[in-house]
Amino acid sequence: MLCEGVYLPDGEVHFRDTLTALAREGRSAFYPALAAALPQVTARRRAIDIGAHVGLWSRWLVNEFNWVDAFEPVPEHAKLFRRNVDGSNWTLHEMALGAHEGYVGMKLFVGDTGRAYVCEGDNVKLQRLDNYGFSDVDLIKIDVEGCELPVVVGAEQTLKRNKPVVIIEQR
Repeated sequence: MLCEGVYLPDGEVHFRDTLTALAREGRSAFYPALAAALPQVTARRRAIDIGAHVGLWSRWLVNEFNWVDAFEPVPEHAKLFRRNVDGSNWTLHEMALGAHEGYVGMKLFVGDTGRAYVCEGDNVKLQRLDNYGFSDVDLIKIDVEGCELPVVVGAEQTLKRNKPVVIIEQR
């Protein structure tokens, strides 16, 4: 479904209503939080979007940073991410991030696809952000529906090495 220029999963209600309300107010989804964070970012080399969903953040990040690495484990969301995010300065990693490596499942919600979260299972690859060895990270956005601590634990060395601005999205 196309809503206010953004492709959303069929049956999505929460983001459809949010995007419609913001459009009526002349605002774009999530940009106010990004706009508030950007003055704190001293360089604009690499942004990391963890829990990228359909690219609502990444579609802005690609305009502000030299490179964006996005992580999204839900295949339908990843497919829509590719439709929503312009440019060629991004990589989409179709996996979940956490404190260890292995496999997990995903709990999905009809009507509010942004609530998806990691659960028991074995069909989704799980990695640590530290495994990537990024050395040029200036901003990290984390939106993982209550699984923030394992993501941060798995990103400990990346955070220490890069000292990025970190945005943790919560409802």
